[in-house]
Amino acid sequence: MPDTTYDLALTRIALDEAMSLHKVGNLAAAESRYRMVIDNGYRIADVLPILAGIVGQRGAHNEALMLWDALLGLVPGHAVALHEKGLIFARTGRFDEAIAALEASCAADPDNAVAANNLAVILADSGRKSEALGHFERALALQPGDLHIEHQIRRLSAELVPFWHIPMLNDTRRNDAFEAAIEAAVAATGPDARVLDIGTGSGLLAMMAARAGARSVTACEMVPVIAATARQIIANNGYGGRIAVHTAPSSELQVGEHLDARADILISEILSSDLLTERVIDTFEDAHARLLTPTAIVIPRA
Repeated sequence: MPDTTYDLALTRIALDEAMSLHKVGNLAAAESRYRMVIDNGYRIADVLPILAGIVGQRGAHNEALMLWDALLGLVPGHAVALHEKGLIFARTGRFDEAIAALEASCAADPDNAVAANNLAVILADSGRKSEALGHFERALALQPGDLHIEHQIRRLSAELVPFWHIPMLNDTRRNDAFEAAIEAAVAATGPDARVLDIGTGSGLLAMMAARAGARSVTACEMVPVIAATARQIIANNGYGGRIAVHTAPSSELQVGEHLDARADILISEILSSDLLTERVIDTFEDAHARLLTPTAIVIPRA
């Protein structure tokens, strides 16, 4: 700290000059005076973020990180320091560190829409699109009507839904065949039969089971945006009380937690022209071993 009243007065003058120079864009001169203020131990926690911002702006990323770390040493969990570190890490290609810093910033200031949006952008750029979508949705809740965030949500949602979902939903012949098989299975086992729908997608097959009379249908979908959409579609059609949709692969389902007991009917639309896609064989083997009764009806079935 300054030792005398005279030193303190000079330090205050230096800070006033730094702020004036900063305001008119003379960053080099402002930087030197901000450093003088910090060296004199005056309002360090207030001046460090300003200095770190100037240093980062001129591209001295490592020094800027050191200054932000110094601030975090004084004020642990400082949301702005964590946010700015995240942005520097992202600019320098250190994406895992960027995500970690921005997650910490969001935890420190959960109402900051800018931090939520920036975290979402970096997650998306890193290929973690489902996580990114969740943070974009959180940012939009904090900043309703933001056109940029709304666009990002639409773009990511479109990327996360496989292209074949729409034509599959419009395949009337296929859907009629599924519904006939589901109706027959429910009629054979009774309305108390437990139905498991793996890879529910839009929830269409689960709703067919409920419409056929099944009182308890458990569905799973591993893509969060698709699972959320399925829940909404199911609720809109009046089946929300009879169909439970879990955002998880079937390998994470547990009898006693997600299902009351082993299922009597398995329905699934994860089959394609390539039997090995979506780990079909592994999925069915696991379901038979853990989730189905020995006499369970499987749809589709050769």
